[in-house]
Amino acid sequence: MNLDAVKALWADHMNEPFPDGLRWIDAPSGESIAALDSYIAGCVTTYLSNQGELDPQRRQVLNDRAADLTAALPLVPEDDVPYATRLIQIAELVTSRPEPASGPASWPSSDLGEAAPTSNSQGLRAAAEIRDYLVDQLNLTLRRPEMYGGETAIRLVLDHLEYAEHRDRAGLPSLLEERGAWTPRGVTGAFAQVIPGDYESGIASVYAEYAQARGWLKIDRALTAAEYSALATEYRRWTAQDRSLTDVLETFGPPSILFGGTNPLYGKTLSYTSGAPTDPVVSFHLWNGTEPDAESTWPPLYNEPVLLVARSTTQTFETSLAFTPEGTRRRPS
Repeated sequence: MNLDAVKALWADHMNEPFPDGLRWIDAPSGESIAALDSYIAGCVTTYLSNQGELDPQRRQVLNDRAADLTAALPLVPEDDVPYATRLIQIAELVTSRPEPASGPASWPSSDLGEAAPTSNSQGLRAAAEIRDYLVDQLNLTLRRPEMYGGETAIRLVLDHLEYAEHRDRAGLPSLLEERGAWTPRGVTGAFAQVIPGDYESGIASVYAEYAQARGWLKIDRALTAAEYSALATEYRRWTAQDRSLTDVLETFGPPSILFGGTNPLYGKTLSYTSGAPTDPVVSFHLWNGTEPDAESTWPPLYNEPVLLVARSTTQTFETSLAFTPEGTRRRPS
């Protein structure tokens, strides 16, 4: 069954970060591979959310973007070919189902005063169903921000959710500004002063804290009262010496939520929470890469990501930061 195969391949895909070698390559169509990845991801997540159903318009988009990616394969570095070909395989599985009986894809249109025809006889979805869909999309985007469009994509989904729930859509930037996490470049600018490079997993963790307070965040594990108390008490003292990904996992266990892929070589953010909206979230920001001003290399400097800084929502952004010695050394000047 195509749906099961897509689920399995998509799970593998989600566990792998977007390759650095593909970031600056454009397909012959003129689209960047990063953009093609994002287009395909949007269609595939819709297909999975709809349990194997995809409207003709998205089916056409998926066909076109997969063709663009196929044409770009000769430009892809050898090490990154498996990532691109798996994405093409997923697209082919999704689009291999027969077209609906209504015929080839066409954009709906309407005369003045008439509602545009829908793709089914049920009309518009219920508000609660739309809200649940947006919550799912938010959690997908938070976990893999580099795949869905980074901070801009996160803010767009949050804006839609706040609109759906009749919330103050201007409240989030004000709240982030009060916490010192807002700059002219958004949260991206705040992390640019803390960790080298584009640290999207950390950016996502800040928005996830807001999502938890709103009741939108879906976590993998809630800490017990004893685990949470020990973490909240010890994490600042614990960062007084250098730590690695293995150290974090062995000391505090699996995270409540992982931001970034599971590839053990890449940087990521591990966040821990009791699950209570009022309890602060503690996040460990891990990094791996190259020396400043050096060309990107593979493999990166370390055998696994190293901890640069831990952070909690109990204080402002700057005062909450607890750097390791390596984090202090690598903090951008």
